[in-house]
This record gives sequence, C-alpha cells and structure tokens, in this order.
Amino acid sequence: QAFRDLYENALKPFLYGVFLTNPDLIAADAAQKILRSFVKGRPGVPEGGVGEFSDALASQVTNVRYNTSVVGVSEGIVKTESEEIHADYIIVSTDGATAHRLTGLGSAPAPLYSTTWYHALNSAPEGSDLLSVQKSGIVINSVAISRFAQKYAPKGKTLISSTTLIGGSEAEVLSEISKIWNINSSEFTFLRKYEIPFS
Repeated sequence: QAFRDLYENALKPFLYGVFLTNPDLIAADAAQKILRSFVKGRPGVPEGGVGEFSDALASQVTNVRYNTSVVGVSEGIVKTESEEIHADYIIVSTDGATAHRLTGLGSAPAPLYSTTWYHALNSAPEGSDLLSVQKSGIVINSVAISRFAQKYAPKGKTLISSTTLIGGSEAEVLSEISKIWNINSSEFTFLRKYEIPFS
C-alpha cells in the first residue's frame, strides 16, 4: 500500500510530465529505463538552449545535405527525391507518423500534444530547486528553469516553465501556477507559450 500511495501521489504525476501521457500506457521496460536514468543521472538543461543538442550532433557530421526531402528509409538506404544514400547506421529523428511513413515499421503512434508556458518572476520562489508536479488540474508540472540554467533569465529574475497537456486559457494556467508556487498571480508576467503538437 505504501508503494501504491507513493506511485499515485508522486511518481505517476511526475511520469505524466515525462511521457506526456498516462504512464500506465508506457511499456514497462521503456519506463524502467527512463526511471533508471533519473535515479542514476542528474537531470538538467543545456545552458545555451536545446539547440546545443543538435549542434553537438552536427559537429560530428562532415557530409550534410540541406533542403532535401527523404521519401523512404530501408535497411542501409535513405531514399531522397534524387538519390539513394547508403549508410551503416540510420537514425530517423522525426515525429512518429512521419517515421512510420518513411520506414513502414510498427504502427504510427497517436500524437501527444502539449503546451509549454513561460512566466517571469522578480524573485526565486521557495522550493525553486524542485520540479513541482500535480495530480490534477491542467498544469502537470512547473519548474523554475532558470535555477538550473542562469542564462535563461536576466539577473534577479526567475523563468518559470510549466506544461499543460490539454487546452487551457492563460488565466487558468496562471491560477494554477500561482497555487503551485504559493505566489500571488499578479507577480507573474506571462512571456510566451509554445504549442507542441507532436510532443
């Protein structure tokens, strides 16, 4: 019973934010791998923004084709509109529906939709070194992201990043993050939201 309570009250809401869907629907081996990485590793964000990941990968590649549409992928072959490229390894990095169309492997997964909301605060809220998760409501998690990458916000300001999976107005999101951080909603400044249809 104690583990079930821990799962329902802490792990499941956290995993909702990781998987952007009900964690009960995720294959157990995949979920265990990701949980293991959180336990063994130290989650963080790249100081210069998420683009650093693609920059790091691209720095190792010497032969890049830009503005080229891929029409199919099979074992060892990438087909474009004008040529076939042979490779020992092929990584398909795209949304699930496009990957299915290109490779014909597996079934196309249902898209997972989310919205990331950014708000500014003039100070760091209490508990800002933690990820806040919710069991109910439209905001599934909220984090003071500039606590982990100080360049994400000007000196003396805090950048709050919050995720929703279903629709919600700016007022509804603001009301929930105000409760999460125990700060009056008037202290938050809405900056921007990003709707991500293939999260």
